[in-house]
Amino acid sequence: MASPKSDERIRVASRALFGSSARLRAAAYVARRDQVYAREVARAIGIAENEAGRELKRFSDAGLMTPPAGPPG
Repeated sequence: MASPKSDERIRVASRALFGSSARLRAAAYVARRDQVYAREVARAIGIAENEAGRELKRFSDAGLMTPPAGPPG
């Protein structure tokens, strides 16, 4: 786990490069998995579920991932 200081540097760099302080962390999390859901991403990186959903939608809209076939379960 990253230290609070390095985690803050990641947030700042992510916002400067990608327009969102969570985008880089979300992308790193998604890249290591075959399938993810907003709730899972939110819990893992410490953001609100709706923010995680927005990030996943952006990735999908950019053609970087496809939406899951159905709800988790």
